[in-house]
Amino acid sequence: MPKVKICGITRLPDAQNAIKAGASALGFNFYKKSPRYISPEAAAEIVNKLASSTMAVGLFVNSSIDEIIGVLETSSISALQLHGSESPEFIKTLRSKTEAILIKALPLKNESSITEVLEFLKLTDFILLDAWHPDLAGGTGKIISSDLLTRARNILPLEKCFLAGGLNPENVQKIHRLFPAAWVDVASGVETSPGIKNEELMLSFVRAISG
Repeated sequence: MPKVKICGITRLPDAQNAIKAGASALGFNFYKKSPRYISPEAAAEIVNKLASSTMAVGLFVNSSIDEIIGVLETSSISALQLHGSESPEFIKTLRSKTEAILIKALPLKNESSITEVLEFLKLTDFILLDAWHPDLAGGTGKIISSDLLTRARNILPLEKCFLAGGLNPENVQKIHRLFPAAWVDVASGVETSPGIKNEELMLSFVRAISG
């Protein structure tokens, strides 16, 4: 059974319900243009009320290293998810400044994207595979093509991967069979509206991937 990360948490009750449903990690979006944006201070109020066993992940899109470190110190998160066009050199520098878990989100657009994933895996703790979108960095509700997932399965170390991209209670089990990553990541698939989680959908999602 993979572990579950529920991303785009903006409210304490949603965080508590996510953990109650069985999530092992929660994502907090610090990208100000996102409808799921949360301030570092508001995130800290939530994270500090959670058990230490819960991985609190901060999502960033092309933030500066100083900004990331500042948010890391303010928000009490324990992992960094880079969802922009961060270069290998950027990640090397960031790694030298923090011991936080590093996750690089990469869209699978075509087969050459898989090669890029392998390069970033040398620098990070995990890779998050997401669907490609020309304008949006995650949370699009789009699904990675089954062909790409099948090819990636034969190349990438599954224990180092998060699987995202349009997952919901109805499709997560089927898609995870194509690419049985160690983690599954969901945002829009368990929401009533952007940033507002649905307790029943979260529970259904965890039950679906557990079945």
